[in-house]
Amino acid sequence: MLAGLGDLETTLGRDDQARAAYGEAIAFFKQINDRLGEANVLRGLGDLETKLDRDDPARAAYDKAIGLFKQFDYRRGQADVLRGLGDLVSLKNPQQAARHFDAAALLYDMIGMTEAHDAALREADQLFANEKRRGDQASTAAETRGA
Repeated sequence: MLAGLGDLETTLGRDDQARAAYGEAIAFFKQINDRLGEANVLRGLGDLETKLDRDDPARAAYDKAIGLFKQFDYRRGQADVLRGLGDLVSLKNPQQAARHFDAAALLYDMIGMTEAHDAALREADQLFANEKRRGDQASTAAETRGA
């Protein structure tokens, strides 16, 4: 319930309340030794921190979440975290982001989540297209200056 409250608060734009709810949910799941519940909340917290452009806290939450998901071989959770990591680094490192999206797509494909697979591939393809466009524009500008 606390995890859902964190998601709701995030949706409503009440970021401080969302962070507090996620913190309470993490403590609760740790107390009852529900590692998958904890991992899901950490992923939600990572998404919130990404939305707020707080790279270090987002990465820390995602890193903890993916480690827990890997312990249980929970591929959907791993894929969701990889997409979150792709979103986190998409502006600063589009190539790394595309690798995250591709890895997520592979995991989604392995578990039969076709729509999520296709969406992750579209995100990766969009990053590659944007990078190519930037490269083409830089080449054109350089040619223009040299002419």
